Amino acid sequence: MKNIETIPPDFSRRMLALGANQNADNFLMVRSEGPALADAQKTPFDLGAKRSWVPILGEIVWEIPKEDEQKAYYAYICKISDDRQIGYVRIPDYNYAEQAVGVFDRLIARFQNTTAALVLDQVNNAGGSMYQMYALLSKLTDKPLALPQHQITIGEDEAAVAADVIANADEELPERVTYSRFVLSEREAGRGTGERVSHPVYLEGVEQILPADNPYTGRIVVLINELTFSAGEFLAAILQDNRRATLFGARTAGAGGCARRFTHRGVLTYDYTLTWTIARRTNGDPIEDTGVQPDVAYETTLEDLRSTDPFRRATDRYRISGFQSYRRALLQTLTTITSEHASGGLNGKAPNEKGFGNQLAVEIKIWRPSEAQLKDILEQQQALRDSKGAKGKIANLSGADLRGAELAGVVLPSASLRGANLSGVDLRNALLGWANLGGTTLRDADLRSADLKGAYLSHANLNGANLSGANLKGANLSDADLSDADLTKAELLDAYLPGVNLSGADLRGATGLVADQLRSAVIAPEKPPKLPKDFESPLL
Repeated sequence: MKNIETIPPDFSRRMLALGANQNADNFLMVRSEGPALADAQKTPFDLGAKRSWVPILGEIVWEIPKEDEQKAYYAYICKISDDRQIGYVRIPDYNYAEQAVGVFDRLIARFQNTTAALVLDQVNNAGGSMYQMYALLSKLTDKPLALPQHQITIGEDEAAVAADVIANADEELPERVTYSRFVLSEREAGRGTGERVSHPVYLEGVEQILPADNPYTGRIVVLINELTFSAGEFLAAILQDNRRATLFGARTAGAGGCARRFTHRGVLTYDYTLTWTIARRTNGDPIEDTGVQPDVAYETTLEDLRSTDPFRRATDRYRISGFQSYRRALLQTLTTITSEHASGGLNGKAPNEKGFGNQLAVEIKIWRPSEAQLKDILEQQQALRDSKGAKGKIANLSGADLRGAELAGVVLPSASLRGANLSGVDLRNALLGWANLGGTTLRDADLRSADLKGAYLSHANLNGANLSGANLKGANLSDADLSDADLTKAELLDAYLPGVNLSGADLRGATGLVADQLRSAVIAPEKPPKLPKDFESPLL
């Protein structure tokens, strides 16, 4: 990336600079490929269609000029009542397009002065460049937005690019230099391989979305469905995690990582894509396979398929009839959120000091499942495991009070147990790989020989827990409390331990632990941990 001095300090322009570089290298693209159809051939139901099947929401009082629509996105302003107007923008994908960001900027300026809310239509969104999406996001907030982190695989090409960036650091964006140093350090440590994912990282070193100078500050509703992919899912998740928007529709596709395109050359030459990152939202939940859940769920009805569109115009080539039940439900949502008088933050929820949200800002409702409810959840998860790879609904026990439950040998891989109370629970031999246990209370729990590979345990309370023989390979234990915990013979290869409290913990016989993992651990001087034999600690 040359001539960095010509790049303005504006955040969206910096993201475009990153996006242009990655687009050329096919390096950090987040996309889902749809049918290879030209825009003119697509119907409103196709993936990435310039105009979607979402009905016109009211009497249009302004519509984007055709030449701007061709450069960017379809948009209009309509009346939903005598005293209220809303803006609408159709985002079919996030493919890199610098001029589209300029058009979007002008749209936002118009919407800010004339509308009470903005509808961002992402149904059937095909994904695209993460940095194109970041550039647009900066126009939708007046406070910083927290971002997901990724665990990545690192190939020879990526290492070579990182080395080149560092060699030319004076000509590169600081974020990219920081990220490249991380890539090389992870590769040197043996992480980021096919068998060992990296520690969590912000892609290209971008830790948060910084607001544009004149962003949109009204209410936002994002439309999503089962064919919202990849970068479209990330935008929805980021706005939801930061409590900046209301999501309307159906759960997204669950393509929660970056994909890279490869070409196989042989008797047959063909292209294929592989996912090379797995992301976790700021609350610890993955997007991969689970998707993003709407705040206001909607299922298509028979009336949607039979009704007519009162705003349909003969000049609309693909303006379809129907979906009037959908329209009414969406207008009700818009009426509700625009009628609220903000007492704190947007959508009636007060933002915290760091922006609209951060890793601990998510409100969790505490509840206690009945024995029948818990039995049904556990049987469903066991059935999924027995069906050898079949996909189904991942168990959600966030906030559940499970004290006293019989959970030895439980099968809950990738489950969400965020903020749950499992104090003293018997979880011996439990299968909890890649589960979200962020902020979970596991005080004095019995986790002997439990499989917690890749689990998210950030800020979890494991004080006095028995983790003897547990598999914690690649687990995220940042800022967790492991004081007085029994970690004898536990597997800790690539476990992420910054800020972890190990006061009084017993780590004798633990495998995979290296001194670098403990550099930022918290140790009370009067309660040093018991470390593996011949282990040299940077703290003791």
